Amino acid sequence: MSKPYILALASWFPDTDAPFHGIFNFHIIKALSKIAHVKVVYVKAQSKRLATENHRQTHIDGIDINYFYYKRPNGFISVLNPLFQWFEFKRTWKTAIQHMIQNYGKPSGVQMHIAFPLIIGIKSFLKSQAIPMVLSENWSGYCAEDGNYKGLLKTRYTRYAVLRSAAVITSSNFLKTAMQRHGLKANYSVIPNPVNTQTFIPLQHKKTEPKKRFVHISSFTQREKNIKGLLDACAMLKNSGQDFELECIGTGTEWLLWKKYSETLQLQHHVRFSGYQDAAYIVQALQQATALVMFSFFETFSVVILEALACGTPVICSAAGAIPEYFTNELGIMVSVNDTPALYRAMLNFKPEQYHPSVLQNFVNGFCSVDMVSAQWKTIWTSLCPEVLIRP
Repeated sequence: MSKPYILALASWFPDTDAPFHGIFNFHIIKALSKIAHVKVVYVKAQSKRLATENHRQTHIDGIDINYFYYKRPNGFISVLNPLFQWFEFKRTWKTAIQHMIQNYGKPSGVQMHIAFPLIIGIKSFLKSQAIPMVLSENWSGYCAEDGNYKGLLKTRYTRYAVLRSAAVITSSNFLKTAMQRHGLKANYSVIPNPVNTQTFIPLQHKKTEPKKRFVHISSFTQREKNIKGLLDACAMLKNSGQDFELECIGTGTEWLLWKKYSETLQLQHHVRFSGYQDAAYIVQALQQATALVMFSFFETFSVVILEALACGTPVICSAAGAIPEYFTNELGIMVSVNDTPALYRAMLNFKPEQYHPSVLQNFVNGFCSVDMVSAQWKTIWTSLCPEVLIRP
């Protein structure tokens, strides 16, 4: 039988075909694993019938991760597919929990990452077990700007998850307030998402050049990231005669739409869409950039901003959601949400020499490094279930 452990259950989690899906959950669990024994379970639907395995186990950075898969229903009567998926989702979660208990014993604690839809699959298990549970939330749907926290099914199950939790951890006060406005009363604490400050580090010798090299990293969803506003600001920058480049890293369902929109603005010589890139490429892009540019409508934290700062690279961003909680003039320029002329002026007049890489890096080290975040998680679990902690 294994040592007392926390069973970390995720609504979103990276997998081989989607390595950045819920990547912040992986980093939170990685921080948790520095102070506690943790095992991870993630249940995922697959479009094709699984020919070999429904369960895959792997170890990443010493963390035991268990993937359980089921085939996404695709019957002739399409209206029934959501119902079939509901049953398959619940069944697979039941199988996953049973597997973990049979192989490792009953967990001493549960950490749920994003309440919905995960709570659908594990509600019966939680009702049958008197073990402490912590809910870690990052979902922007609670925010008024997003507006996706609605519907009887979602709100009813989420209320149960919050009430069942001994503690609810949000990544920002902005997100905590958004949840409270929905009447979700709980024992809240705010713990920032961790940044790997061993990987995201400044260049020792960064070249200074007249051409401004901006970078943007996102999923390219307009309703969240305001890609149109960003590209419109770039068009204004081009028309002013400014010598600049914007590299857009990432992919998403709207990626091609915004690539074409960029072409209609005749930005081919200034804006480059690089698509999906691995972590090493992203680190290098952030290290070499003049500034990261984010023009979001809302953010519950924005890890990428902190990753850029950890690389010693200043940021131009909108005052969206949680960003004003930690962003200061020492870190870059913040403009009003959806104020495209202000973004244009910030990019036009940006002077990177005004920002000191060591100041930016030190800010992240003191705010959301893995060690800082691990210490805060240790406080939470010490009060709930000290037996899961790793002894020195």
